[in-house]
Amino acid sequence: MRTMLMFMLLVTLGAVVCDDHASNAVTYTLKTFSTEVAKIPHFVMFYAPWCGHCKRLAPVWDELAHFFNKEFGMSKLVIAKVDCTLETALCAEHDVTGYPTLNYYRKGDSESVRYRGNRGLKDFQDFIEEQFILEEEGAEAKVEQMPMEPEKALGPLVELTDETFEQEIATSNTFVKFYAPWCGHCKSLAPTWESLAQEFEHETSVTIAKIDCTLYKTACSKQNIRGYPTLVFFKNGEKEQEYSNRDLYSLKNFVISMIEKENKNGDETEGKVPEDIPKDQEEEIVPTVFPLDQDTFPEVVADGVTFVKFYAPWCGHCKRLAPVWDQLSTKFIGSSFIRLGKVDCTTEKLLCTLHKVRAYPTLLLFRDGEMVAEYSGARDIGSMEEFVRKNIQAHEEL
Repeated sequence: MRTMLMFMLLVTLGAVVCDDHASNAVTYTLKTFSTEVAKIPHFVMFYAPWCGHCKRLAPVWDELAHFFNKEFGMSKLVIAKVDCTLETALCAEHDVTGYPTLNYYRKGDSESVRYRGNRGLKDFQDFIEEQFILEEEGAEAKVEQMPMEPEKALGPLVELTDETFEQEIATSNTFVKFYAPWCGHCKSLAPTWESLAQEFEHETSVTIAKIDCTLYKTACSKQNIRGYPTLVFFKNGEKEQEYSNRDLYSLKNFVISMIEKENKNGDETEGKVPEDIPKDQEEEIVPTVFPLDQDTFPEVVADGVTFVKFYAPWCGHCKRLAPVWDQLSTKFIGSSFIRLGKVDCTTEKLLCTLHKVRAYPTLLLFRDGEMVAEYSGARDIGSMEEFVRKNIQAHEEL
């Protein structure tokens, strides 16, 4: 009797282990695998329930599956799994010789890319984004063969070609968007870029321009363009600076700062001491807090210091912090090294999960792309400003 009970207990535990391998991942068999993988990109875990590495990977794989399978409804990518103790023929067909084996399948492609990197959520995200980019670039040749209506320039936006590029940027200031028509980020930026051109329509010292790198490859190749969109500010034919933020407010301020940088030693201001400005004539300082999402986050935090607020709109503490956060951002206006950002965790769940956000608001400080400190002090301007400046000072002393 006792032996029978122990046997039943082991069977039950075994069943629990089997069911614990990422419940949000889609389970495939030999009958369903080929048909489904042909429809949409798939990232597949081939595993065995008894495998220790598989058990440790299971919760991460489940979280990844929840994001793509549940949040996006399997519209971009399917996270799947195959139990090789049940589907031996399928696993043998895909050269599975160890567990877990992680294969990425592009849409309509029977050949797979084997993942061999680290098994953290951020590692998987980076790998998937890389595959998405490669798929887009692979589609470029097909797109070029199809009749395609180019972006229509609006008003003062200048369209550059291989023949006109060098001549256009040779004198004065030119802010150029290098793009590809098939690029999703480029399509999103297009109306903003047209609005930016309109903002500076009557400013003779700067030109807002764009160039289609699928049509004019020579000019783009000379500028070593490796991704789209790439935004470059040229001065007198020389590359002055690349810029990564893509909202109109940031782009406008960047152009103004580049123009003012050129004119800062002009005759009108040389040798003059500024007079006190009457209170009623002072310009209001506009807060600059960058709304971040999964696409813009890596670019914004990549260099310098970025202090980021992870929040939820319904959170009472977050609502009380919002005006203080705006005021804090004004303390660093004019600095190219320090910026403030915010992430809405109700819409950017994977991004918040990647940074282990478990409560709202969570305030994290990033330096050159790495999270270096979490703020847990008083939420007044003075305390938070001191925290940021101390971290900058510590960095400068290294």
